[in-house]
Amino acid sequence: MTINSATEAPKSIEFPVARPDEGREIRAYHLRRFVALSVFLTIATTAVFAAYEYVSFKVEMAEIEINENADIGRVDGLVKRSLAAIAINIRTLAQSENLARLVNNNWNLINWTYVAKEFVVEAREKQVFDQIRFIDETGMESVRVNYNGGSPSIVPLGDLQNKESRYYFRGAMTLDKGEIYVSSVDLNVERGEVERPFKPMIRMAVPVFDGRGRKRGILVVNYLANILFREIEEILASDISQGFLLDHNGFRLLGGPAEGRWGFMFNKKETFATEHPEAWARIETGNEGRLATPDAVYMFKRIPALSSIPLYVTPVGANMGSYWIAVVRLPKGEYLSVRSGNLQMIGSLYLLFVGLLMIMAWYLTGSWAKKRRTDINLRRLSLAVEQSPSEVVITDIRGNIEYVNSAFEKISGYSRFEVMGLNPRILKSGFTPMATYEDLWNTITSGGTWRGEFCNKKKNGELFWEDVAISPIIGADGNITQFLGTKEDISTRKNYEEQLTHKANFDDLTDLPNRVLAMDRLTQALTRATRESGVVAVMMIDIDDLSKINNTLGHDAGNEILVEVSRRMLSCMRAGDTMARSEGDLFLVILPDLKVAVFAEVIAQKILKVCAAPFRVGDTEVSITACVGITVFPKDGKNAYLLIRNANSAVARAKGMGGNTYRFFTPEMNKGAIKRLAVENQLRGALERGEFCLHFQPQADIRTNRVVGVEALLRWYNPQLGQVGPDHFIPIAEKTGLIVPIGEWVLMNACRQAKDWQDRTGILIQIAVNISYRQFQGGGLTDVVARALEESGLLPEHLEIEITERILIEDSGETTLTLNALSDIGIKLSIDDFGTGYSSLRYLKRFPFGIIKIDRSFVRDVIEDPEDAALAVAIIAMGQSLGLKVIAEGVETEKQRAFLKEQSCDIIQGYLLSKPLLPEDFEAFLVRNRKEMAS
Repeated sequence: MTINSATEAPKSIEFPVARPDEGREIRAYHLRRFVALSVFLTIATTAVFAAYEYVSFKVEMAEIEINENADIGRVDGLVKRSLAAIAINIRTLAQSENLARLVNNNWNLINWTYVAKEFVVEAREKQVFDQIRFIDETGMESVRVNYNGGSPSIVPLGDLQNKESRYYFRGAMTLDKGEIYVSSVDLNVERGEVERPFKPMIRMAVPVFDGRGRKRGILVVNYLANILFREIEEILASDISQGFLLDHNGFRLLGGPAEGRWGFMFNKKETFATEHPEAWARIETGNEGRLATPDAVYMFKRIPALSSIPLYVTPVGANMGSYWIAVVRLPKGEYLSVRSGNLQMIGSLYLLFVGLLMIMAWYLTGSWAKKRRTDINLRRLSLAVEQSPSEVVITDIRGNIEYVNSAFEKISGYSRFEVMGLNPRILKSGFTPMATYEDLWNTITSGGTWRGEFCNKKKNGELFWEDVAISPIIGADGNITQFLGTKEDISTRKNYEEQLTHKANFDDLTDLPNRVLAMDRLTQALTRATRESGVVAVMMIDIDDLSKINNTLGHDAGNEILVEVSRRMLSCMRAGDTMARSEGDLFLVILPDLKVAVFAEVIAQKILKVCAAPFRVGDTEVSITACVGITVFPKDGKNAYLLIRNANSAVARAKGMGGNTYRFFTPEMNKGAIKRLAVENQLRGALERGEFCLHFQPQADIRTNRVVGVEALLRWYNPQLGQVGPDHFIPIAEKTGLIVPIGEWVLMNACRQAKDWQDRTGILIQIAVNISYRQFQGGGLTDVVARALEESGLLPEHLEIEITERILIEDSGETTLTLNALSDIGIKLSIDDFGTGYSSLRYLKRFPFGIIKIDRSFVRDVIEDPEDAALAVAIIAMGQSLGLKVIAEGVETEKQRAFLKEQSCDIIQGYLLSKPLLPEDFEAFLVRNRKEMAS
């Protein structure tokens, strides 16, 4: 039936009914999606985190190894700089004027003292030298200074030792000029025991040559390596690594337990080599590198001591094997525990996710790590180049500049914008030969690296020196794409080298060539003259009376006159002549290419004339004179040594003629010089060989003839020279300084002999001992006298000290203190050879003398010469007026004795009474004299 839509009732609408499990499915679907998404996010997050942690770990490990390698490089550089600095110090010290003066046969106490004081100054300033010593060619120490922990001290001559058997002496004596010996490191040993705390020591030595090129010995410094070793230990110290410094045998110098270090000093067998044999097998045979063993990773670098000293040649055989090895050991446990916590977590997560996700993580992390490593390396390279103290320049293949770093801008004065596209020739100074540039271009365009030095010019026009290395940059196709130049400003080093060269060859005061440079020029002049049959004249010039100016106006005034006189004498020279300051007030002139020797006489006359003109020092006008000794090649000698020696003989003859004159050399002068040299050579060992003895000359009361005193007189018998008179050897002993130990021997033995006579005879007499002016220098005479009295048992009132007026003339303040100290002890003081010096009366009033001795030159002619008689009378009267006893020396006749007795002289001494006697003969004479007086 059809129903009308308007009237029919509508049918009901049917909706699909939900299944009872449909909600669970929907919920399960979303849950699955949530779980899947959660798992994916967890996996992705874990993978990303794991990748990040892994890459960070690798980078940190790489950074650790880079830092450790950098530390090893710092150790290498530290050793090189330290040893290079010491090498420069010892080289400078070996070329000092004082040491040169000492080894050129001027073995006197003054030169010895100057060298010793220079060593003291060097030790005090550097504070790294345990010892500085000069050892002569026989192995005997000539000078030694000990640092003694902050207070340098000079070792007395008697304590010096023979070091001929020491390895550093044998090694250094094989070297030539410019070569330096460097020993292995060891610990300081005192009295057979290793000093504690440990004191690492490196011995460095250079040979020392005299002016003739003879090797006269070696200069040795014991370098205290404590500070160096502490700095090395600080550099190698790390929380996760172990740092070691090994010697070439594998003994530990630093690192590890303290008791295992320096094993070779204690004959221990435990070494780094025995503890880590697998690593040592690689380290021992390599120069540097990285190696891994099952338990650790090692970085190492060999540090050769010899090649650590730039600019100095060291012979290969001098100390082969003398090298150190810096080692850093990273134990695997420490190596892997840097990120141990994170790595454990990552490891547990990675066990849950395998397959594709692991492969993807490894792929992603590997790619990211590679990129990060690349970025780090590029960033480090960029920073290193930009911040490098060395200049870096990159050009295209035509030489046009593409890049310069900040160091180039700072040193050259050009900004990088000013030089872009320009050629580096903008720095040319014009002082570098074109051949150098051609060699450079040919080398780098052929694929090689060029190294050399340039004198370049900055933007402001200032010249400077650069050490340059230029290399080609090769592209992937094997062709040169660019050129890379690295440069270093070495102007300071060049200037320092020039200063060292100038200091080594020129006198500090006058800026004249010194003796070393003069000898070199003389040798060249003689070579040229031999080839061309020419004539060379050598003049030695000695300035008279300069010591008087120093004593009256001061040393500054003396130096001012030396400078002015050198300027005046230079004006007398020809172009090509050489004038040098040999030493003190002694000048050396070399006149090459003379046609005849008489031309030297003309120059000598000019020199005497300019020296005689007055000098003005402040408001004072002073006058000096000079003596000139002339010797001629080839007539007077065929080599530089003979000519210098003969010129010295000639100038000595000129001084003997009264000064202000010149003399040519004659063979007779040479004979006298040879005789003096023979006496000096034998005198040096006479005390040790027991060649000296004492004779004793009595002194008697002029009225009673009773012996009241005795004078000790030194005698010398030498098997080669025979009996040598005091007037011959005493002046030489004073000049060389040997009189100091000899005088101490005389004083000690004279006191012992006097005490022995007193004990044997019961007779108390006074013994007189002469003291040289050299014994007053240094301020130790009082201690020597006190020791002689103490050891001999002689009372002070029985000792008389005789001094000459020279000691009083050269009084530096120490003389007054010494004389007063001796007088306070109770010792009698007498002035010997009275009347032969200056201002005698002033000395008698100023110093505590009790006795004056009339010189034998006045007594000898007192009967025949009225002037000598008047002088003797005046001296006796002056002594009596001052309350002094007067002794007349050289009394040989009864007439002389009668005259002196008439003038009330107190005591006589001379052949009339007795000649000088041996100790046993004097004892018999004394006993006989007392018996005669008693009868």
